[in-house]
Amino acid sequence: MHQNPLVGKLWQVRKTLKEAAACDDAVAAASAVEPLAKAPSESRTAVIYEFGTMGDLADQYRNPWNHIQVGRVLEDLDALAGTIAFDHSMPAALTMHIVTATVDEVKITGERPSLEKDLHMAGSVVWVGRSSMAIEMRAWQTSEDEPWLQATFTFVGRSFETGKAVAINPLLPETAQEKALFTHAANQADVKKAFRRLKAGKCTSVERNNQLEQVTNDLLEQGSQALNLPALVDPNYVFAYQTRATNLFLCNPQQRNTAGRIFGGFLMRRAFELAHATAYRFCGQPPSIVEVDEVNFKAPVSIGDLLKIESHVLYTEVKDGCRQIHVEAIAHITDPKELKDTISNEFQFTFEIQGETPPLRRMLPATPSLARRMAERILAESGAWQDPEHAQATQQQQQQKATATVYDGPPGKEGSAGDMY
Repeated sequence: MHQNPLVGKLWQVRKTLKEAAACDDAVAAASAVEPLAKAPSESRTAVIYEFGTMGDLADQYRNPWNHIQVGRVLEDLDALAGTIAFDHSMPAALTMHIVTATVDEVKITGERPSLEKDLHMAGSVVWVGRSSMAIEMRAWQTSEDEPWLQATFTFVGRSFETGKAVAINPLLPETAQEKALFTHAANQADVKKAFRRLKAGKCTSVERNNQLEQVTNDLLEQGSQALNLPALVDPNYVFAYQTRATNLFLCNPQQRNTAGRIFGGFLMRRAFELAHATAYRFCGQPPSIVEVDEVNFKAPVSIGDLLKIESHVLYTEVKDGCRQIHVEAIAHITDPKELKDTISNEFQFTFEIQGETPPLRRMLPATPSLARRMAERILAESGAWQDPEHAQATQQQQQQKATATVYDGPPGKEGSAGDMY
């Protein structure tokens, strides 16, 4: 059903796990069992893209510039993370939905891999709260030490009957590396909670609220001046709405996941492809993806839904000598019959462009809501909302984490796009 062989194999893994325990007695037993502490190694999974020996597989991932299609890899990451989360949650997974809550980050940390050599991708659970878990994954080229990609996804367990959060199996880190990853992920979870409170206007820190309001008002004032005096607008500035691009499509059964909903990885891929095209049109040259940050899954998308994805350049900056374009994409579930429009997903992408030409224009907001979203992202990316003590602790944990590996060979589950274990 899925053209992507990796996603198809991962779906088959979950189907096999379900079928092995798909009887009334097994489900009843799973409902009665208390959450079981598991080590990260118990759900650790790895796959190999055999680009070096399977030319037809490489062709499925090739883009117009003979590089790997990042959108397809994002799709694969969600499938791999979901399989790891499902495996960790067994046997209780038979009684709940395991769904993607957020994509915390996807960072491109190395050179784009060659389609002439094999690519490895692996991941494991690195942190578990009461009803949520963080899955960390890495991708690296054969015979290379540094990872090309690092990603962290958060999954949650939801009751079949009520849809409310339910307890999942705790994590029992065993090695020093696993403990370092656990501590880092736990602190990142605290940062995310604080950020959500701030966005919702529930932050108790007066200083942070004032900082957000100040940046928002400054951006809105610049936008208002440009709207009222268009003839005097600096040619290096452009309104964000002028970069907007839209994609509208019907969600088909071929795009569903094992739970019968539209696969989150498919949505992420479509949003990425639109955002990439938006950045390309804006800067006049093919941009390179640097980071996927803060993908929020707010509402499930069903078969037959009409999905509209809108993207625009949110802001631009020069960071560490590199010219970067931050693109926001928002997915809407549109119901023409009921005259309803619901936000399903919010995506944030950071692209980079080479050279010094063409000039990188600065963005202006035309509405208060857009000015606030700009301010939120600018402050979040700058790290301005972290407490000094917490920022120092996070830096130390990141240094420890840099020496940790999610997958370093057996014991673990390893396979290829044609042989998934």
